[in-house]
Amino acid sequence: MKNIFFYILLFCSLGLLAACSEDDDKLPTGIGENEVRLSAFFPKELSETRVDAAAHKLRCILEIYHRENNLLAYREEIATEPGTLDEKLSFSFEMKSGTYNCLIWADYIDANATPNVGGNTETTRYADKYFDTSDLTAVSMKNPLELVNNDACDAFFYSGEMQKNDGEGLAMEISLMRPFSKISIREENQREFNLLKELKAIFPVATTFNVATGMVAGTPVQQEHHVTDFKPEVMAERTLLSFYTFANSETQKLDGVSLTFTTGIEAIPEQTVNIPDNLIPIVRNRHVKVSAAMMQETPEPEIDFNITYDIDVADWDVADMTVIAQQGKVKVGDFFYKDGTTSSNYVADADNPCIGVVFAVAHSNGAAAFDSPENYPGTALADLEAINGWVVAAFDFRDGTNDLNLKPRKSADVVIPEGLKGDMNDIQGFLKTKLLERQTLSDYPIAEIVINYQNDEITKAPANTSGWYWGAVKQYDALAKAYATASGGQLTESLIVRNSLQVLANAGVGELFPVGGNERRHWYSTATDKKSKGLWAGFVCFGVETNDYGGIEDDWWAVTNSGNARAILTF
Repeated sequence: MKNIFFYILLFCSLGLLAACSEDDDKLPTGIGENEVRLSAFFPKELSETRVDAAAHKLRCILEIYHRENNLLAYREEIATEPGTLDEKLSFSFEMKSGTYNCLIWADYIDANATPNVGGNTETTRYADKYFDTSDLTAVSMKNPLELVNNDACDAFFYSGEMQKNDGEGLAMEISLMRPFSKISIREENQREFNLLKELKAIFPVATTFNVATGMVAGTPVQQEHHVTDFKPEVMAERTLLSFYTFANSETQKLDGVSLTFTTGIEAIPEQTVNIPDNLIPIVRNRHVKVSAAMMQETPEPEIDFNITYDIDVADWDVADMTVIAQQGKVKVGDFFYKDGTTSSNYVADADNPCIGVVFAVAHSNGAAAFDSPENYPGTALADLEAINGWVVAAFDFRDGTNDLNLKPRKSADVVIPEGLKGDMNDIQGFLKTKLLERQTLSDYPIAEIVINYQNDEITKAPANTSGWYWGAVKQYDALAKAYATASGGQLTESLIVRNSLQVLANAGVGELFPVGGNERRHWYSTATDKKSKGLWAGFVCFGVETNDYGGIEDDWWAVTNSGNARAILTF
């Protein structure tokens, strides 16, 4: 089941079509009384930098019709190399006085295209490439799928009135604009995106445009784009696909888009996500970017997960900005890897193994929301604006070697450092671990094991994290609440963290928390002394098949007894 949330951010104002006739005193010198000089200006961010100039020409079609009877009065096509364009293309011709409708269409054609000379300018035509321009009142995409992920299909138009006075020359400057909206759909989760092997997308496209009215003609046509060998490394900004749809001057909404992702990785080798109807705006002359962690899925398909769509309606040139790849928002239950990345599906990778599971997040008022970078001095986290969350290690320290040393203090007479004391809301496990590191470390066996674990190059946590540490009471309490529910010594519900650890256990790279004996009791680093008995430390019971599952104790279990411990880290 998917819970879908929408966030639409409109960061633009619509551009306006502009045309002007120069005043008499501003007419270019030497213009004849029957002459018309027309300059068509292109957007400053014209995509000539993205179009392969060696393979294309920029073609511009001018058609002028008598307003009273709609008969063609003048027609001309010109073409130029994209790299030689100086913001505009110019026409010069003679015209009798009168009121006319002026239509212009510009697009890219093959670089080697030659005009089909028909004896005069009105019959000279270049071969079309992406658009059928035989009728400017019904310009159509020759093959809409050729416009997918293709910057060379850029196009521009103008439609407006032209008034030629008797005995006066006319100079016009007009601004062209794009007749369509560019829709880009992007995956936010970098790791999931990198796993994509095959993509099928079904989406609607308005394929016909009337230059005279500036309106879409006909109804949208469903297109199916199928890539059997998807190459994430060549797709900028984690873009799944970009396509064009003709657009009216008023913003409309796109019908639904269906995306089928194939990674071939269990437990979700193939997944279909449907972007709902009326979510994506169609805004003429704008680049609409739809971003979401759509491939993000939990190990269990029936577990709820959220898709949040961020929609940015941006100026066209935003498409050329450098965007740093980011992961989507991490969630509880995600797998955490040796390189510091996360994924919602477990990925077996000997070179980048999974080392833990996210059990708390800071965003959306998660259990780690009250944590902050200032709690991690001397680490890569200290300079961040906020932390992301907490990760529990894939394995306990109880491994047949450390079992007898899993106790807070070597002996009852070891003095408790003042800085270890805290209440039941303590989340500063990292600071307490660093404090113990400055003591006689052998007096605190669990702290010694955790610190040695972090210092070992084989088990060391990623450099962009806090490193492994011994968690505080509230941190392990949050872990219990995300692990399972139990009643009367029976498991009632396996929650998301337990589900993910089960996936790791099945793969032989992790383990669940033990359910019996002393190993079910995991010590925490906080000296809570919640019952004023001067005891430290306490434990959280993670044995789901016992009556005390999730219980926090610190008043009866001897601190010199060996229980259990599992490291955590902050990222």
